[in-house]
Amino acid sequence: MKSISLFVIFACLSGLLGTDNLQLKKCHDEFPLPPDNLPSDVYIVGNAKEEVLKILNPSEPFHYEIFFEKHIPIFKNIPYGAGAPNSVGIDKTLVCTSVLNCVTFIEMFWAICYTQYQISQINLPLTQNQIFNLFLKNLNFIKYYDGLNCELHDRIHYFTDALYQLEQHGLLENIAAYNGEPINKKIHFISGNKKQWSAIKNWTKIQIIENNMSQRKRFYYPLDRLDDYKLYAKTGDIVALATDVPGLDVSHCGYITFRNDSLLFTHASSVKKKVVLEEDLCNYLSRRNSITGIYVYRPLFNKLHYYKP
Repeated sequence: MKSISLFVIFACLSGLLGTDNLQLKKCHDEFPLPPDNLPSDVYIVGNAKEEVLKILNPSEPFHYEIFFEKHIPIFKNIPYGAGAPNSVGIDKTLVCTSVLNCVTFIEMFWAICYTQYQISQINLPLTQNQIFNLFLKNLNFIKYYDGLNCELHDRIHYFTDALYQLEQHGLLENIAAYNGEPINKKIHFISGNKKQWSAIKNWTKIQIIENNMSQRKRFYYPLDRLDDYKLYAKTGDIVALATDVPGLDVSHCGYITFRNDSLLFTHASSVKKKVVLEEDLCNYLSRRNSITGIYVYRPLFNKLHYYKP
């Protein structure tokens, strides 16, 4: 009897270990874990790595709206700015939590959110460096075409183009496509201001990008139709402000909190020189004559996505 019992226990343990090994193999096949060493092409400002890892918790279940409400206040009053000295090479991935502008604020928090989703789903032990490397991959994927930082023309300079790239990978949903209006506008702001972008070497690529954007079918909510957006609005939506500046897609961006039928705008403000939480969006837009409407995209978390080189 003892030998039979020991055999049964051993078989059960082997089964459990086999299940773990199968899970590990499946994870590596479908979602290869990042290395445990930090890449050389990253520039970390101050305690940014520690600040990011402080938010990320593998044992915390992920629900986007709950995660958003819990962690977005951490960014309140962070100073507005570029975040890195001019001496930092363009081939370096910048990670900064102490200074943010409207775009880097969106990029930083989106990358944190998707990393939390990933580590809550794969259910395997990860080192702090592995978690941070996942975050870097997410950050690069919203910042650079194909997630690869090589030259200045690899940076996605037009914000709606970055959103479009994420949409094509199933990571964002274009909310205005449901009940907004099509918008037709020629995009040429960068190629039309070459002196401001003198570091760009591949102007052919920039012009191809601008031509593709100009021909792309896009949707937005004009200012007089913001109530139509409320039919679909959710906390955590990304909003980009369409502008009448010739050749430019948007002039500003931020996140939405939807509460008591009100659209509240959280953004890194160049006017107030800091990250501002839950400013009334309608009041904000009414004070800016150059804004024509809003693009709205919603982060999606329905698949584990790993950005393979």
